Amino acid sequence: MNETQESAFLKTIQGAVLITHNNEDLLCCIEDLQSTKYFSIGQIFHAVRVLNGKTVEDYGNLWPKYRPANGTNPQSNDWQHIAAAYENCESDYDFLVEACNQLKEEVPAIVARKTVEQNISAFKASLSENI
Repeated sequence: MNETQESAFLKTIQGAVLITHNNEDLLCCIEDLQSTKYFSIGQIFHAVRVLNGKTVEDYGNLWPKYRPANGTNPQSNDWQHIAAAYENCESDYDFLVEACNQLKEEVPAIVARKTVEQNISAFKASLSENI
């Protein structure tokens, strides 16, 4: 599945993001992210990227780089700024908002878990009808 398809599926479901953890894609309810601080900086940034159907290259200089271009410091200033923001966030959702702001993307809406589950069921049903 490509970025555009994943993005379209996520936007159809509403209120969920796809986060890769231990090489496994997890469909996570955004509402649940308000009470967790489990995912890494990279996982949240990639979730925003997938949600919006873009590549890292599409973001250009907005995408944080871990190492500076000149290689003189172990971490770039951008990364240090993002890491500080991550530490100051109380939840994965708070950092999702920070990542969206950094990438100049709209913050996805929080949808009640029950509604997300209903949307997933309806989405699965529509897929099976089209097979």
